[in-house]
Amino acid sequence: MQALADAAPHAVLVTDGGIAQHGNVYAKLLDYAHSGGILVFMGTFSSFTRPSDFQSLFQKAGLPWKAGDYHRTTVYRNDTDTDATSSSRAELPASYSQKAVFLTGVPRKYAWYLPNASSRTESLVFPPAPIADQSQTPVAFADLGTGKLGYVGDVNGEEGSEAVVLAMCGLRGSA
Repeated sequence: MQALADAAPHAVLVTDGGIAQHGNVYAKLLDYAHSGGILVFMGTFSSFTRPSDFQSLFQKAGLPWKAGDYHRTTVYRNDTDTDATSSSRAELPASYSQKAVFLTGVPRKYAWYLPNASSRTESLVFPPAPIADQSQTPVAFADLGTGKLGYVGDVNGEEGSEAVVLAMCGLRGSA
């Protein structure tokens, strides 16, 4: 926490659900983001965070996001909404397959990737099935004060998700 007070980093990556047990640290991270920082939930965060903790963490940030479905499917870059036209997004893959914990309650303008009518569950065990709720997203990036809060729900570290995290951190194009 002292590092956040001394010299604010450009971005902070939250990689596991342990942050839910440390409210004082999370409060400092939210202050950091509200003051212009970039806070991204990624890595094993989605795998090891209870659904109730998802809701609580995002609610404390003022976001109505909740844990949604968990499956693998091909998602498509959201290029149709106002916030989706940044140059950093244009450089990202147009689509890619990822196994992820999706979010519900994310306004489309903050959803960087979404399933579409052609998306199907992709499993080696179960037959493909249409994605019932195409409003759920595995990748979101929202304004938070003068900063940003991002989420990448990919549980397997796909190459496309790595590019997304770099873009959110401003290390690929401009976020």
